Amino acid sequence: MLRSIGAVLGGFVAMAIVVMIGTMAATAAFVPGGIQTMRNGASGGTVPPRYLVANLSVSLVAAIAGGIVTTRIAGTARWPHAIVLAVFVAVMSVVSARQSAGTATGQPAWYGRAIAAIGIGGVLIGGLIGAG
Repeated sequence: MLRSIGAVLGGFVAMAIVVMIGTMAATAAFVPGGIQTMRNGASGGTVPPRYLVANLSVSLVAAIAGGIVTTRIAGTARWPHAIVLAVFVAVMSVVSARQSAGTATGQPAWYGRAIAAIGIGGVLIGGLIGAG
């Protein structure tokens, strides 16, 4: 039981680390004024398209890594553990969407759905890689 929890938690932590580092790098590279501009909401109300593409790419890599880490830690019954992580990502996507509803994020309306789909799909792809 503890190994199962650790597997899913380990995969999620791996995802979070990749996303944090990748987002900081994408922000520094593609947002004029970098992280401080994003924090202050001074990006002119829209997020640069290159940043969105970079962030979606980083999210896919993070999700695949999360699926692989989860299945490797799980040991046995690897695929079900990846599915649990994918469900957790789906739930977190809904929570995130509800929290950001009505706020001016500067992101296009489709972006939240794309991040959710990439996260869920990426974890499942990583799960297949790791379980195989």
